[in-house]
Amino acid sequence: DDESLVTASDDGSAKVLDLASGKVRKKLQVNNWGINHALFSLDGKQVITAGDDGAIRFWNVHTGQHLYGVLAHRGWVMDIDLSPDGKKLVSSGDDKLIRIWDVQTGRHIRTITGHQSWVNDVEYSPDGNRIISASNDSTFRIWDVASGRQVKEIQRHEGKVYSVNYSADGSGLVTASRDGTLRIWKTNKEEEGKAIEHMTVLKAPPGT
Repeated sequence: DDESLVTASDDGSAKVLDLASGKVRKKLQVNNWGINHALFSLDGKQVITAGDDGAIRFWNVHTGQHLYGVLAHRGWVMDIDLSPDGKKLVSSGDDKLIRIWDVQTGRHIRTITGHQSWVNDVEYSPDGNRIISASNDSTFRIWDVASGRQVKEIQRHEGKVYSVNYSADGSGLVTASRDGTLRIWKTNKEEEGKAIEHMTVLKAPPGT
């Protein structure tokens, strides 16, 4: 829905807003636990939320009805992302785990392990074959979706890695870290992500 925006808040709610007017269409009140991430399903009919209570919840956008939820992590759910076809959801937590879920049923499909600390961010590749993750262990990692196998581990930041994103065509990555830098990377598709070339370091001037 290009006319709506969903927000997540530490007050335990998610809000569906009208982009044109800024008015709240629906307020989805979970509980008193903070909500770290909220997104629309691909068809725009549901909102999916991830919270500090370890749960992922699915909501009807139009009625605000809570449809179902899953206890996803032993602690905070840090991030969620939909697969390109909208059929699967990946989540990450402060329990060091990455988990994949069936969107329609909430069934747990796979747990991916390897990080040594909180997993702050996860994202599907544009083709849906890879998941990339960023962690407080100062690494970002690439995983094979079908097997859960780690394809690549990169540790070039000097602090916790907070965020990672693919470019729209999957040919590049950008990572953000507590070390104050953004790093831009080029992926080598011919080698299935086994070769990653570090391209650029961007650092904000002191005091900005």
